[in-house]
Amino acid sequence: MTTTEVLRIVMIVLASAMTVLALHYLRGRGLPRFQAIAWALLALLIPVVGPFLVVVLRPRAACPEKVLSKS
Repeated sequence: MTTTEVLRIVMIVLASAMTVLALHYLRGRGLPRFQAIAWALLALLIPVVGPFLVVVLRPRAACPEKVLSKS
């Protein structure tokens, strides 16, 4: 096994682990279905940066007090 193959395997394993951790983190955030799907797609489609963005940006459901009601 060459160094290139080892590095490729390590990169794939780490990117997969970060994605799984990001999806696990999203599961507990209480997001509406559409938002949860959008954040999960971000984590999956951008494999290296996506999981970090999911954790750093802290997605959450909108607070009822902050939602403006129509008068």
